[in-house]
Amino acid sequence: MTVVLCSEKLPAAMQKKLAEYYHVIPLVPDETLDSPLQCHPDMLCAHLDDTLFFPRGYAEAHPKLIEEIVGRTGLKAVLTDCARSSRYPEDVALNAAVLPDALLCRRSSAAPELLRMAEMSGRRILHVRQGYAACSCILSGTSVLTSDKGIYAALTQSGSDCTYVPNDGIRLPGYDIGLIGGCGGADSGILWLFGSPDTLPCGTVIRRFADHCALTVYPLGEDVLTDYGGLKFLHPLRRSKL
Repeated sequence: MTVVLCSEKLPAAMQKKLAEYYHVIPLVPDETLDSPLQCHPDMLCAHLDDTLFFPRGYAEAHPKLIEEIVGRTGLKAVLTDCARSSRYPEDVALNAAVLPDALLCRRSSAAPELLRMAEMSGRRILHVRQGYAACSCILSGTSVLTSDKGIYAALTQSGSDCTYVPNDGIRLPGYDIGLIGGCGGADSGILWLFGSPDTLPCGTVIRRFADHCALTVYPLGEDVLTDYGGLKFLHPLRRSKL
C-alpha cells in the first residue's frame, strides 16, 4: 500500500480521508525548526528515486518513525549532517523539488548528499534563490505549479512545463501567508488539497493546471486552502520473487 507522509498537525478529518486510499504516517515535530513548520514534510525529508533523506538529528530522535517508513516502503534512508536551525537558510537543506530530470533547490543550502545523488541519477541541478523550493511547488510528472516567480522563470527558461499561481489567500498558521506546495500534492491522477481552491482568487488557475495534467481535484476540506507542508507519496519498491 502506498504510504503518504503528512504533518502531525493536519486535521484528523483530512487524515481520515487520506487513509481511505493510503497508509498515512504523520510526521512528529523537529524542534530545531520554527514552531509553525516543525511537522511539515517538505521541511523534514526529501525523496529521490529509491532514497529518502532525513536530518540526522531528527532521525536519531525518532528511530521508530524512520523504521516504520523504511519498513513499509523498502526505500533507503540517508541521514544528512547539514547545519540545522530555525533560521533561514539553515532550515532548507532538504527543501528541494525533485523532478524526473532535475533537482530544483537553493544550491548553496542544499544537503550535499542530496545534490550528489541527484547528479548521479543524471538530473540537472537548477539553482534558484528561493530556498523553500519544495514548499513553493506542486509536481505532477514533469509539470510544475509554483507560487514563486523566480522558480517560474528558471523552469520556463529551461523548457519545463510550469504554471505560476500567486500565494494570495493561502493560510499558514503562524505566518502571514503560505505557499502552494504546502497545500497538498498530486499522486495517481488526483490532486489532493488542504481546503478548496475555490476559496482563492487564483482557484481557476489551480483547476486549469489540474486539467492540463489530467488530475482530478480532491479538496480534503472546504475551508481556506492551508499550507500544512504538503504530502510525500511513497510507493513501495517491488521486490522480485525468488
